[in-house]
Order: sequence, then structure tokens, then C-alpha cells
Amino acid sequence: MRLDAVNVPIAARGVIENSDLALALYRRHARVILTEVALVAGPQLALIWWGVASGALNLVASLLISVATTPLLSAWLIAGAGPFVFGEEFELGRSLRLVLRHARTLCAVYLLKRLLVALLGSCFVLPGFFIAARWSYVAEVAVLERLRGAEANRRHESLSKAMYGELFLQGLGVVAFGVALMAPLYLLFDVGLHLLFDLPTLSALSFRDPLWWEAMWHKLGHDPLVVCLVLATFWLVFPALRLCWFLCYLDSRIRGEGWDLELDFRREALRLGGAP
Repeated sequence: MRLDAVNVPIAARGVIENSDLALALYRRHARVILTEVALVAGPQLALIWWGVASGALNLVASLLISVATTPLLSAWLIAGAGPFVFGEEFELGRSLRLVLRHARTLCAVYLLKRLLVALLGSCFVLPGFFIAARWSYVAEVAVLERLRGAEANRRHESLSKAMYGELFLQGLGVVAFGVALMAPLYLLFDVGLHLLFDLPTLSALSFRDPLWWEAMWHKLGHDPLVVCLVLATFWLVFPALRLCWFLCYLDSRIRGEGWDLELDFRREALRLGGAP
């Protein structure tokens, strides 16, 4: 994989190394990734603004709506990042066509996964975790490996077999990575909008007000500007988290299957195929 004129070897990495590489990928392909974010999140944020302003939605409901629609952006990102590993360009149109080609499978699997995780996780917690771990790489298996049905199910099982604890720790690491990105980025946006444009963000509240805590929670839950600012920060950070998880998928394949050998064979096949 070539990134910023540097050859990045395909090798086993931990979450910290994958987080760093995910940020490098994000920076390298920022134009394409931010276009995808705008197309997926833009209309949604407009509807959420209207919903919160009319009193029909609050922050919790808006976050649930956003999380429910992340699979579309996830698949779109993976469809671009996967070919990039093999030296191809991270292209907007080609990755979208690849996602649409597998849209039916993705919708069915993601819907089933979310329902099972929500049901089992809310009732028993631990079974929900196992379901989430077993189907950790839905987009990768459907879009990149192009497996369906029983083959896809066996593939999910092989990728998660005897790795539930490791997947859990990796998931915690990615969540911590997201919090570390979101907190300062939201603070930058909140303070910046208040200082530059005098907008009534959270930083406009006075700490000397005895009702400051109640006012903050009210704005955080019911102010359309603050809610949409939180969600916009989430959508800007999400690609870095999803790319990090994609790199964790590569790591699991390298550790479990020696995928670096597979890549070497593919490169050699391409070289021999182009030889006179």
C-alpha cells in the first residue's frame, strides 16, 4: 500500500498503529471521503435540525438515527479503501457502484445484525456482544470478499473464531480513539462558532449561572444547533474510526491467514500477466 509517496508494508498492527494509519488514509483521501460524508449525512442533518426544532426529536433519537445509517457510509468507505490496498485509486464513483452492486446483501445482513444486537444486548448483554463480534466485518465480507449466504456466514465465523476477546479489546480501542477525536473537535467547533459568529452554542452559557448544569443538558438535548453540531462532529470522525476497523480486519487476516503471502502472490500474478 502506497501512502503519501511512502510504501506502507502490509503487516500485523495493533489498534494504535491502525489508528495512526487510518488518519493518514483520511488525510490522503480527504476530498473523496468528505464528499461521501456530505452526501450521506447532509440530508440527514437537515431533517434532524427540523425534527429537533419542531420538538419531534432530541439528541438521543438523533444519535440513534445517525448510527442506524452508518452502514451506508461504512460500505462506501470500505469499497474505496479495499482496492486502494492493492494500489488502485480511492474513487468516489467506482466505490459507489460496488456498494450498489451488493446493496441487497448489505441491507439484509446489517438489518439482521442491528436487530439481534439491540434485542439480545438489551436483554442479556453478553449474547449481543457475541453477535456483534461474529459479524464484525459485514462490509468487508460482502463488498471485498463478495461472499453471500452460507459462504458469508462461514467466513464471519472463521474471522471471529476464538477471537471474541481480542475483537472486544479492539472495539474498545476504536471507541477510545473516537472519543479522543470527537471531544477536542467538538470543543473547537463550539467555541469557534460562538467567538466568531456569536452563535448560542454550549460555550455561550455562563458558568456563574446557578442553573448552568440544567441549561447545558437542555441545550444538548433539545437545541437544534447543538444537536446538529454534535452529529456533524460524529460524522466527521466516523470515517477515521471505520478505516481503523478496516485495518483491524486486515490485521486479523494477516495474523490468521498470512494475507501478506496472498498479496505477494497477487502482485506476482499481475507482473507475470503483463510480461511479454
